[in-house]
Amino acid sequence: MSELQGVLKPYYEVFHKAFSVDLDADKVTSLYADDAVLIEKGKKCHYGKAEILKFNAEMIKMCGKATTTMSNEKFAGDKECIAASGDFESELPDGGGTMKGTFYQVWKKFGMEYKVIYDIFTMS
Repeated sequence: MSELQGVLKPYYEVFHKAFSVDLDADKVTSLYADDAVLIEKGKKCHYGKAEILKFNAEMIKMCGKATTTMSNEKFAGDKECIAASGDFESELPDGGGTMKGTFYQVWKKFGMEYKVIYDIFTMS
């Protein structure tokens, strides 16, 4: 595990537990900066926590308690600003199928913690 991956590991653990186990859109959204941007590539851009919260709540409702695997993860930057990218595959509950996609995020350090400032993903 790279040093930068180690820095973000606890944040990704919180993200995945909140999104796929606890179904807690508020907790997921707490990982984003106030003026963050979340982009569904080719579809829509969500700016700020209110829009991101609404989107996360819709996604959690759609996905339910999915089982997600990450692959091809890459990390670059320094301890002030970390770029992370990779692929994901989510098995939806109750035979709901599989969703696959890619992500690219930029995490920025604010005080003693990191927040997502930019998040773009594709999903099929």
